[in-house]
Amino acid sequence: MNNLYILIEYIDGHMWKLSYEYKWRSIIVPKGFITDGTSLPRFLYFWVRPTGKSFPAAIVHDYLYKTHICSKKEADLLFLQHLKELNIRWTKIYALYIGVKMFGWIGWNKYKKNRKTI
Repeated sequence: MNNLYILIEYIDGHMWKLSYEYKWRSIIVPKGFITDGTSLPRFLYFWVRPTGKSFPAAIVHDYLYKTHICSKKEADLLFLQHLKELNIRWTKIYALYIGVKMFGWIGWNKYKKNRKTI
């Protein structure tokens, strides 16, 4: 799938499952991967929707966090690059990037401990 169309299946209040694999650069997120999209507190949904324009970058970022195939720093920098390629306003790009830099360790450590299977 390309960046223009991502087919997802709604699972519950904040989780979606990829209906097809998603590829960005050399990273392939497999079909069936479960993501929460752009992770934000609900009160910020008016500003950035979980499945909005930043969704493709969030899928890859979630995949990198769950698999630990790179460092957290690399995953966060790739997230930043992907957001820039999606032509999102710079204010949102840097707000989302600062968010993962400041609070992403919570998810990173959760998946590091649990070693969830994908």
